[in-house]
Amino acid sequence: MCTYKIDPPPDEAVIYYSRSDGCWIAHSLNTDQVATGESVLEAYVELLSVIESLLSLAQEDKDILVVRKAPENILELADRAQPLPSDLYDYAYKKLHGTWPSGYELGFVKPPLKSKPLKLEIREKLYETVSLPK
Repeated sequence: MCTYKIDPPPDEAVIYYSRSDGCWIAHSLNTDQVATGESVLEAYVELLSVIESLLSLAQEDKDILVVRKAPENILELADRAQPLPSDLYDYAYKKLHGTWPSGYELGFVKPPLKSKPLKLEIREKLYETVSLPK
């Protein structure tokens, strides 16, 4: 087993509200992983967790595919998405790893009537040094 840094692709998540499901959906554009939540940030935090799980599995099984493009309709949705401030990534990362103070919550649950999809980066912090089998 060798240890090396995974060279992460620039990744973003598109986050949109599904009225039929009654929740927010976060979709990674370069891993094709999907998560849901009652708020934008809950869905995004859950997506980061899913991606971390994928990376962990990839450490154990070299056949696990990490990089996979999202479907074309999701990529088109991302093209017209409104960017969110990148500071929200830091909040989500801290929330995921339990370093955000409890009792202080951020997030918006109900979308505006004519809500646009949202876009937020996924930074390389998530892709820190990983051990993968040769």
